[in-house]
Amino acid sequence: MLSLFRNKLVVNLVWVLAFAVLLQVAHLFFATAQPEVYNTSPLLRGWMEQLNTEGRYFSVAIVFVLTIALGLSYNYILNEREVLFRQTYFPVFFYFYFTHVFYAQGFVTPHFLAGIFLLLVIHKYLLLEPGNRHTTVFIDMGLFTSAAFFLAPDTILFIPAILLALLFSGYFSFKTLVLFFMGIIIPVYFLWVIFFLVNKIELFVEMFTFDHFTFDISRLQPGPFYTAFAVIVLVVLIISLAGLQSNFYKNTIRARRSQQALMVFLAFGLALLFCSKAPYQQTFTLLAAPLSAFSSYFFLKTGRPWLRETLFALFVISVIIAAIASQVL
Repeated sequence: MLSLFRNKLVVNLVWVLAFAVLLQVAHLFFATAQPEVYNTSPLLRGWMEQLNTEGRYFSVAIVFVLTIALGLSYNYILNEREVLFRQTYFPVFFYFYFTHVFYAQGFVTPHFLAGIFLLLVIHKYLLLEPGNRHTTVFIDMGLFTSAAFFLAPDTILFIPAILLALLFSGYFSFKTLVLFFMGIIIPVYFLWVIFFLVNKIELFVEMFTFDHFTFDISRLQPGPFYTAFAVIVLVVLIISLAGLQSNFYKNTIRARRSQQALMVFLAFGLALLFCSKAPYQQTFTLLAAPLSAFSSYFFLKTGRPWLRETLFALFVISVIIAAIASQVL
């Protein structure tokens, strides 16, 4: 089964698209109820709820097309920067997979929109060169981070993640710090002016409260099929990270820096999953980029073919069964 997606051939991309359609259809036809979208952004209030109720299929189509486009772009960047050491379509496959594990992820949500901008931050980071530090790159990263925050305020947790990624990779300096926060502050200022002029300053202040977070772990109660899925992902992630660690200094500097950044994003994405008030089915989308990279590495580099084939089959089967049996979850 792995051979259908492993290489970078046109036929492999066709199989990726076929799987994407199959998973989307399973979610649409076997889900029992419309998911409730959690939103705390005043910028999205009203129109997003209307889109997901009155324009349900249009919302699904938007997410489907954008996810494929973003996945292909991310796939290109990972191949171009040699993060996985092999040309493959695995990243786009797993990016779509992890953005459509849950039925709620198939609709336009604040975290889906914020995830687009955070993926753009990752793109900007992966394109950095040690001897070529354009000032606009760090300003752009700040702008995209600020946009993600306005759409889903709990993504403010990714600000320290980006700073740590820059620190670990050697790009951090006082200059890059100033440029990054300049990129964040500029849209904050202009948005404050707009809310002030329309006499809605309380909505602006609302985004900067701590009311977006909770530490109630009991709310994370996945059903049996998604629990099995989580166990499979955990096994793949542990083996993948262990393999990356053992071969860390054998990789190129560029590849090491990219892998470190994705590890930091994974750690803070997991923190957001546990700490955000938003349903985990919604925030899980923000883990798609790092999880897709590390899952791709596992299925490309693990030396036991039987283990790769078995776990990949479980990956595919578990999410399809979970989508079909969603009424018991």
